[in-house]
Amino acid sequence: MALKDTIVAWLKQLAIGPDPADGNYSTDIQRLLQGSCEGPTVALETNAAAATATTYFWKARTACDIKSVHLMPNGAGAVNVSNYLTIFLQSADGAGGAVVNVATANTNTAGGVNVAAGIPFALTITAASKSVAAGAVLGYQITKAGTGLALAAHKMVVHYEET
Repeated sequence: MALKDTIVAWLKQLAIGPDPADGNYSTDIQRLLQGSCEGPTVALETNAAAATATTYFWKARTACDIKSVHLMPNGAGAVNVSNYLTIFLQSADGAGGAVVNVATANTNTAGGVNVAAGIPFALTITAASKSVAAGAVLGYQITKAGTGLALAAHKMVVHYEET
């Protein structure tokens, strides 16, 4: 972290020059450390009751913190008390180690949210699991309760910041 702070301070001085009133470059420099990734578009799941295997879609080139996670659906799904889905963003070490849940959301009536076409479906990030090591891989899994919920074509979008 100290090296990152030193580099950021140096870049600020380099960019700002002698007159700091010329602009607020800290936001621009911070943006250099941010990025996003997205999973593949997954086709309509017609088997509403079947859980999906984890779909891995990204490898971290450097250590980073997950800032936001959204499922981008192309169709709708209503909340239900007993027939619902739970979506997990998961991290694994990239070497066959254990999977850690980084973020989650569900369509259960107890705290869940409707899925609507074209409206990002936000997942709640688990603070203790938001840090991803260099070389780790991200994936997502969907589990279903009761008879589940058919889910239209969709993809996962993740925003992160290098640490």
